[in-house]
Amino acid sequence: MPMRFSFVHFTLPDEAESGIVRYGRHLAAQASLEEEVTEIALTLGKQSGRFDVGQVEGDLGRMVFQFSPYYHPQACIEAMRALVRKTSGDPAKHLIIVHDSNRLASPFNQFTRFRRLLQLKLWSRAIQIKRVGDQLKRFLRDALPTKFALSAFDQKQTVELSARLAYDCVSVPHFVEEPNFSFDNEDAKKSLGLEGKQVLTILGFLSPHKRHRLSLQALSHLPENYHLVLAGGATDLSGSYFRSIEESIEEMGLADRVTITGYLQERDQACYIGATDLAICLYRGGAASGSLSTWIAHRKPILVSQVQELSLYNETAPGALEVLTSDDPISLAGRIQSILEGPIDDELSALAQLKTELSLERTWETYRKCLVESEEGFSRLVPMA
Repeated sequence: MPMRFSFVHFTLPDEAESGIVRYGRHLAAQASLEEEVTEIALTLGKQSGRFDVGQVEGDLGRMVFQFSPYYHPQACIEAMRALVRKTSGDPAKHLIIVHDSNRLASPFNQFTRFRRLLQLKLWSRAIQIKRVGDQLKRFLRDALPTKFALSAFDQKQTVELSARLAYDCVSVPHFVEEPNFSFDNEDAKKSLGLEGKQVLTILGFLSPHKRHRLSLQALSHLPENYHLVLAGGATDLSGSYFRSIEESIEEMGLADRVTITGYLQERDQACYIGATDLAICLYRGGAASGSLSTWIAHRKPILVSQVQELSLYNETAPGALEVLTSDDPISLAGRIQSILEGPIDDELSALAQLKTELSLERTWETYRKCLVESEEGFSRLVPMA
């Protein structure tokens, strides 16, 4: 017999849909194939700075939330608490999927993140990280004994977070969705004016952990026919970083070899993905797994940094991702050339295997099991990157 699930999406007024909301909508679509599903979209009030839960009525069943320490966390925490109380049922039957959990795994991670953001002069974000770490800790321990899911592919992080918050943790990596649009490589290049180019692409919002500047430095050591696409725009918190990248492009004389697209609708994004010869995912940590999952879905060659959360993908499907072992721009340039000018498996069979292992269907099965089969009163954390 189908069960009732309510997927709650926290949205912002007049802003492009975030990856977190997109994640929740895909989970809801998968769940609706066999379950009774309701989607609830709550928009942050411009004046109040809160999500209005008064409009939500009826039997909500088991609720599934998405949460990130970067996405109006205090307002989300208050809304989740209010909705759980509103159901007047057992709070342990609901699930909160916590994204960007690597930011909260240990006091040391929080300190290093805080210091790096201060160095980048991203004052508001740095202060927010410290506050949210404390808020979430209190929230998990005292306020709301639901089940939790954190997004990461990292057993070490899972153990750290479990010890810090006194909750049991389980890992669930980001799912891979089937693309709605697909473009031939040469056709896409022609439509974008990139014919004859070797196209490198960094996908998603521009933020410091994606290390765009390292790729720009490497580009200056690559032949003229190499072109870098930054397929995304700034977030509401990364405007200064975005402007610094624009300035670096001008200072390095790379204006005619770099494209910054701004926010892309799905079809336009797929066109740039189609034109890409190598996906660049040199993240500082396991965050941005949504972007990485998009590359896996399109089965494009992917170069990742040597961080544990990303290298673990190769344990699932050996050889699926190319791993950079040095952060030196010259070494990076050499590695990019060796990948693109060397033999490439046309079938990308390891990526195909990884795509199957990370299917949306399997991911929802894991979450459903966490929601339905856990013992009463038992809270479960499920990390995602």
